[in-house]
Amino acid sequence: MRCELIVGTCAGLAIQTCLVAALARAYTLNMATVLTYRFLEARPKSAYRQLFIKGTRIRAEIIYRAHVNPEEPRTPEQLAADFSLPLEAVREAIDYEQSGPPEIAADIAREEAIMAASGQSTPEPKSNSQPRILSAEEWARLLS
Repeated sequence: MRCELIVGTCAGLAIQTCLVAALARAYTLNMATVLTYRFLEARPKSAYRQLFIKGTRIRAEIIYRAHVNPEEPRTPEQLAADFSLPLEAVREAIDYEQSGPPEIAADIAREEAIMAASGQSTPEPKSNSQPRILSAEEWARLLS
């Protein structure tokens, strides 16, 4: 049925040409659904895979957590003033977080694994306890 639909829309073109054109349209449609951000960017040298506000070290997650903080939620306008950011950048960061990108869950899981490996995730840390120093191999495994 899908082939009939594709062939039916080609109006006399050779089937091979028609299929190439249909694939090109499908590829273009898929590429159009990829989100691009005006104010957010990846930081390739960061251990975090989530997006940051461009030109800053502020992760979008930080903005979002302040926005939804149950004790003292902040409006986008307040956050823009607090962080000296354009209001549109704050709104974009909030929208990004609300979309549930998988890289955020991966970042959180990685942080929890690092805390557990270094002994910092115990419910009641000892008053004089020092975090365990992780080897280069452990860091490589945890950051991969």
